[in-house]
Amino acid sequence: MKNLILVALLTLSTSAIAEEAKTVTCEEIERLSRAIMDARQAGVALVKVTEVMKGSALKPIVLDAYTRPLWSVDANKERAVNEFANSIYLICLKGEAI
Repeated sequence: MKNLILVALLTLSTSAIAEEAKTVTCEEIERLSRAIMDARQAGVALVKVTEVMKGSALKPIVLDAYTRPLWSVDANKERAVNEFANSIYLICLKGEAI
Protein backbone atom coordinates (compact mmCIF):
# COMPACT_ATOMS: atom_id res chain seq x y z
CA MET A 1 0.00 0.00 0.00
CA LYS A 2 2.79 2.46 0.90
CA ASN A 3 4.55 1.76 -2.39
CA LEU A 4 1.34 2.31 -4.35
CA ILE A 5 0.82 5.68 -2.67
CA LEU A 6 4.45 6.63 -3.30
CA VAL A 7 4.10 5.71 -6.99
CA ALA A 8 0.92 7.79 -7.25
CA LEU A 9 2.64 10.71 -5.54
CA LEU A 10 5.64 10.37 -7.86
CA THR A 11 3.36 10.37 -10.91
CA LEU A 12 1.45 13.43 -9.72
CA SER A 13 4.53 15.33 -8.63
CA THR A 14 6.49 14.58 -11.79
CA SER A 15 3.76 16.02 -13.98
CA ALA A 16 3.30 18.98 -11.63
CA ILE A 17 7.03 19.69 -11.50
CA ALA A 18 7.19 19.54 -15.27
CA GLU A 19 4.37 22.06 -15.38
CA GLU A 20 5.79 24.35 -12.66
CA ALA A 21 7.13 26.71 -15.27
CA LYS A 22 3.51 27.18 -16.28
CA THR A 23 0.81 28.29 -13.89
CA VAL A 24 -0.22 25.49 -11.54
CA THR A 25 -3.89 25.69 -10.68
CA CYS A 26 -5.26 25.54 -7.17
CA GLU A 27 -7.04 22.32 -8.13
CA GLU A 28 -3.68 20.72 -9.02
CA ILE A 29 -2.19 21.91 -5.74
CA GLU A 30 -5.19 20.48 -3.89
CA ARG A 31 -4.71 17.08 -5.58
CA LEU A 32 -1.01 17.07 -4.74
CA SER A 33 -1.63 18.11 -1.14
CA ARG A 34 -4.20 15.30 -0.88
CA ALA A 35 -1.64 12.79 -2.23
CA ILE A 36 1.01 14.09 0.15
CA MET A 37 -1.27 13.72 3.17
CA ASP A 38 -2.39 10.28 1.93
CA ALA A 39 1.27 9.28 1.96
CA ARG A 40 1.65 10.73 5.46
CA GLN A 41 -1.38 8.84 6.75
CA ALA A 42 -0.16 5.63 5.09
CA GLY A 43 3.09 5.90 7.04
CA VAL A 44 5.37 6.67 4.10
CA ALA A 45 8.66 7.98 5.47
CA LEU A 46 9.29 11.71 5.14
CA VAL A 47 12.66 11.04 3.51
CA LYS A 48 10.97 9.12 0.68
CA VAL A 49 8.42 11.86 0.05
CA THR A 50 11.06 14.60 0.09
CA GLU A 51 13.15 12.57 -2.38
CA VAL A 52 10.16 12.40 -4.72
CA MET A 53 9.46 16.11 -4.30
CA LYS A 54 13.15 17.16 -4.52
CA GLY A 55 13.49 20.47 -6.29
CA SER A 56 9.77 21.14 -6.14
CA ALA A 57 8.24 24.36 -4.91
CA LEU A 58 5.78 22.17 -3.00
CA LYS A 59 8.28 21.26 -0.27
CA PRO A 60 6.51 23.52 2.29
CA ILE A 61 3.33 21.50 1.78
CA VAL A 62 5.22 18.27 2.45
CA LEU A 63 6.76 19.71 5.61
CA ASP A 64 3.37 20.98 6.78
CA ALA A 65 1.77 17.56 6.23
CA TYR A 66 4.46 15.82 8.25
CA THR A 67 3.92 18.13 11.22
CA ARG A 68 0.34 16.84 11.44
CA PRO A 69 -0.63 13.78 13.51
CA LEU A 70 -0.52 10.28 12.03
CA TRP A 71 -3.85 8.58 12.75
CA SER A 72 -4.52 4.88 13.18
CA VAL A 73 -8.28 4.84 12.54
CA ASP A 74 -9.29 5.02 8.86
CA ALA A 75 -12.05 7.58 9.47
CA ASN A 76 -9.57 9.88 11.20
CA LYS A 77 -7.06 9.41 8.37
CA GLU A 78 -9.69 10.33 5.80
CA ARG A 79 -10.74 13.39 7.79
CA ALA A 80 -7.09 14.48 8.16
CA VAL A 81 -6.54 14.15 4.40
CA ASN A 82 -9.69 16.11 3.57
CA GLU A 83 -9.00 18.86 6.10
CA PHE A 84 -5.40 19.22 4.95
CA ALA A 85 -6.28 19.34 1.25
CA ASN A 86 -9.07 21.84 1.94
CA SER A 87 -6.78 24.09 3.99
CA ILE A 88 -4.11 24.12 1.26
CA TYR A 89 -6.76 24.75 -1.40
CA LEU A 90 -8.17 27.66 0.60
CA ILE A 91 -4.71 29.20 1.01
CA CYS A 92 -4.19 28.89 -2.73
CA LEU A 93 -7.55 30.46 -3.56
CA LYS A 94 -6.87 33.38 -1.24
CA GLY A 95 -3.51 33.86 -2.91
CA GLU A 96 -5.11 33.89 -6.36
CA ALA A 97 -7.68 36.46 -5.29
CA ILE A 98 -5.01 38.96 -4.26
